[in-house]
Amino acid sequence: MQAEQHNESWMDFEKVLFSELEKKGSLTVMEIMQSSGLSRNAVSVRLRKLKDQGLIDALEKPKSPKQRYRLTQSKAQ
Repeated sequence: MQAEQHNESWMDFEKVLFSELEKKGSLTVMEIMQSSGLSRNAVSVRLRKLKDQGLIDALEKPKSPKQRYRLTQSKAQ
């Protein structure tokens, strides 16, 4: 039941992600997976798209297990 509630609240992935990033500053893929109920692949595909659009930044080197994402400066303003 709790996972279903998470999924429903993450129906608009971008809107919820941006809201969470504004609150917390940065998030890991695992944190996004746990909150959204989406698989690692589903989260990664969405994050890659947002990164390519210049809406979020990766804070670590590519493929780092410690990778965190944040809003870009232009999106955060």
